[in-house]
Amino acid sequence: MKQKHTHQYKKIDIGVKNKYEVYKCVLPGCSHYMPNMNGVVGAVTLCNGGCGKTLIMTQQIVTNRVEKPICDDCKEIRKKDRALAGVYDFQAAAGGSK
Repeated sequence: MKQKHTHQYKKIDIGVKNKYEVYKCVLPGCSHYMPNMNGVVGAVTLCNGGCGKTLIMTQQIVTNRVEKPICDDCKEIRKKDRALAGVYDFQAAAGGSK
């Protein structure tokens, strides 16, 4: 009997001549994928940001073709990391220290 789990979706391209996008579960041992991109709307997925939280796949995620869906908390962390990286880049260009 197959063990049920919450999928962790990632957008991939499949096909040889005619490539098309699908959302596939990236968890080990799982071969599940959604052949219709809109079919994943409303599905629960694990965050790809590393926190382990779940989120619901929305039409916005599918429309924007998000490669690895992440939760709002991980989005905020990444925004702060990018902002800090920009400050460090500015300091380095100005000759300052980190």
